[in-house]
Amino acid sequence: MNPTDSNTATPESTEVEWQFDVSDLDVIERWLRIAAPHGGLTTEPSDERAIVDSYVDSDDLRLHAAGLVARLRTDHGQAEVTLKSLASDGDSDTGLRRRLEVSQPLSYALLYKLIEGRGPVIDRIREHVSPRDLRVLFTVHTNRRCWSLSTGDQLVGEVSLDDTMIEVGNHSSKIRRVEVEALPPADEQRLVPFVEVLRVAHRLSPGTSSKFGSGLELARRAGLVDGASAAG
Repeated sequence: MNPTDSNTATPESTEVEWQFDVSDLDVIERWLRIAAPHGGLTTEPSDERAIVDSYVDSDDLRLHAAGLVARLRTDHGQAEVTLKSLASDGDSDTGLRRRLEVSQPLSYALLYKLIEGRGPVIDRIREHVSPRDLRVLFTVHTNRRCWSLSTGDQLVGEVSLDDTMIEVGNHSSKIRRVEVEALPPADEQRLVPFVEVLRVAHRLSPGTSSKFGSGLELARRAGLVDGASAAG
């Protein structure tokens, strides 16, 4: 294992976020730039990132069958592997999703790091499938513009404006999405007024499918995954 790889993981946490499909991200960004607080929260631009995600599983989708999603990510030169639960106990009517997730830093977001490596996340993957049976199902490229949400001097959340392209063979899907994520230890209820103002002001509809679900459906259409459900 490369000495820069980590054998530690972030504590397992519940990812709490709202996802909405949008047609024009610039309209949302102009709205965020208004000086007045939205839903009692102050918005500030933070950074822009180019994110590359590779979703991995075995040919027979053993992780998917276990209700899990494994993702290799490169973001701002940092690499990690993340394991998430497919199931969400959120509210599809409001776009709310709650899912368990845990991440482990890697030196590079490459498949061989899972094959050769050990650590809390990789070992969890090994409980369901040998890393040698893993392959990249599809890769997702996202240009993300981030805005911080705060009340007073406390950071409580983040808004992500995601322009995403998923390509599998000759099939592709473009997703433009606004995601509002609660940042622990902030109470998610502090973000609810902001999310409602955002949703109503722009008549937003909850995201119809996750990036993983969209990519898995493309892989099915391309004949790379047999009989796979695109849920998740």
